[in-house]
Amino acid sequence: MAAEAAVARLGRAAPLLVLIGTSASGKSTLARRLHRQGVIHLTPSWTTRPRRADERQGSLEHRFVTDMEFDRLTREGFFIEAVEMFDLPYRYGLPPVQDPGGGRVPAVMLRAELVGLVAKHYAHAVVYQIEDSRERVHDRLHRRDQDQLGSRLDRYETERSSGRRIAARTFVNSASVDLLAERVKGALLQDFPGYQRSPTLDCEVNAR
Repeated sequence: MAAEAAVARLGRAAPLLVLIGTSASGKSTLARRLHRQGVIHLTPSWTTRPRRADERQGSLEHRFVTDMEFDRLTREGFFIEAVEMFDLPYRYGLPPVQDPGGGRVPAVMLRAELVGLVAKHYAHAVVYQIEDSRERVHDRLHRRDQDQLGSRLDRYETERSSGRRIAARTFVNSASVDLLAERVKGALLQDFPGYQRSPTLDCEVNAR
């Protein structure tokens, strides 16, 4: 906890990247790739849900805690927002976003319906939606999360449509993660002027 608290907080007026997308759209894979490359710095959410099999060795995007620990953090004002989602008994909390410095873009990963909560705290949130086809999402969910496969697929179209309404840019994850990452880096050059330049490809821009 001390290490988390020691990191400088992002100011309200500073730009913030918000990655959204349906379950199994590829946003986590993208975020990990960009974080490892030093392009973004992802501030993790904290959750009481159990770890999935692929999270046993740790997770960049989540910190896993007990209900008791989550309650303590809430009482201490550690989270700027805390919610329950999907009619499940698990809670998610977002601490203040870290200001990474070093030319990296500060980022969080959210579901579309929570973007408004973050926008209350950060005036310049730039939202990127990561999408993939229903068929490919189904295949990933089937391998990863069979217990909640039906409910997550039921939300697929609603969540994708709502995300498109609020996203500044939409990226379709139809090829390799390398290509997707290069497209996102191209957008970061335009939306975050302090970002260090690198070879990029074009990305699709949503009509506002």
